[in-house]
Amino acid sequence: MIKIIGIGNRMYGDDGVGPCLVSALKHCTESIDTVQFIPLDLPNHGDIIHLGNSSLIVLVDSAVDEKTVLYKVDTDKVDLRELLELAQSSSGHGINPLSLIALAKIAGILSNRQSIYLLLIGPLTPQFGTGLSKSAIREAIISLKKLENLIKSHGQAFRYNEDCIREFLENICRDPVNPL
Repeated sequence: MIKIIGIGNRMYGDDGVGPCLVSALKHCTESIDTVQFIPLDLPNHGDIIHLGNSSLIVLVDSAVDEKTVLYKVDTDKVDLRELLELAQSSSGHGINPLSLIALAKIAGILSNRQSIYLLLIGPLTPQFGTGLSKSAIREAIISLKKLENLIKSHGQAFRYNEDCIREFLENICRDPVNPL
C-alpha cells in the first residue's frame, strides 16, 4: 500500500496546498487499490495512525523558502531523543510533517521496511483567509511529475487527469471554507 498524505491548514491559503492537492488526486485519479490519498487539513497528533501499514508514504506540504523538492526521510539515522524533542516542539493545535513522523517512530508505528518521502511545494506565501494562489496551483501541478516518478520507482503507477486536478485546485481550493 502506498499512502499519499497532504498536510496543511487551508485557512492560511497556500499552506493548504498539501490537503488540496491530495484531495484533487483522490477526485481526479483512476481508482486503484494500491494507492490511498489522505488529505489532512489541520493535522493533529492522532493522525500518526495514517503512517502505518504501507510500503511507501509521501507527505505533501507547502514550503515558504524553497522551491518544490522531494526529500527522502531516513528515520533510522536520527537519534530518538532528537525525534522526541522534534515531536514535542509542535503545538497542540497542529503538527508539521516531521513531527508527525517523529511521533509515529517513537510510537512504533513505522517499520524499517517503509520508505518515507516529503514533497515540499514552494516557494509559497501563506496568508490567512485566502485560497490557493495562482503560484501555488502552478507549483502543485509541476509537483505531480515528481510524485508520479516516485510512485513508478516503487513499482506502481497511477493515472490522473491533470485538467481535472487544475480545475479542482482553481475552483474548490480557491475558497478555504469549501469542503474538500
